[in-house]
Amino acid sequence: MPKARARIVDLQANLWLISRHPLAWGVLGLGLVLILALTVLSPASARYAALQAESVSAAIPVDQERIVTGDPLADFYGQFPSRASLPGTLAKLDALIHEHGLLRERSAYRDTALNETPLMAHDVDMFVRGPYPDVRKFLIRALSEIPHLALTGVTFSRSQPGDPEVEMSSTWRLYLRD
Repeated sequence: MPKARARIVDLQANLWLISRHPLAWGVLGLGLVLILALTVLSPASARYAALQAESVSAAIPVDQERIVTGDPLADFYGQFPSRASLPGTLAKLDALIHEHGLLRERSAYRDTALNETPLMAHDVDMFVRGPYPDVRKFLIRALSEIPHLALTGVTFSRSQPGDPEVEMSSTWRLYLRD
């Protein structure tokens, strides 16, 4: 019983000290706001990002119907999606980044005509940051879910040897019918 009484007296003394210092009330209030933000807003924003990625994935079909003409070469080229599917494919790629909890820092885009073919190549230089296992899962899913996407170059870097996050610099090529 004496320990419990001593704790109550210590608590009363600490509350009395806090009531005498206005700065302590500010620190206490800031702490409560921080706790509220971490417990309420963080799960809500994660759920919002997941729902947004799910809706983008469901709303934008990446695969389009194939063109079959009877000519083997034309049928081969007909398997590729049209250029009109580019925004949907880029949205799918972006949704996969967000699903894996990664941060896309910047991207650069350029088109290249492929000579003597009805195809065009859309190159995407992308810089993504996140934990290495998540970056690796993103790479695997992107290549398996977007069949006309090729990874043409990738490098990983860490700011320090023990840092859990990596920055992935990657170059992707999307093959599309022009």
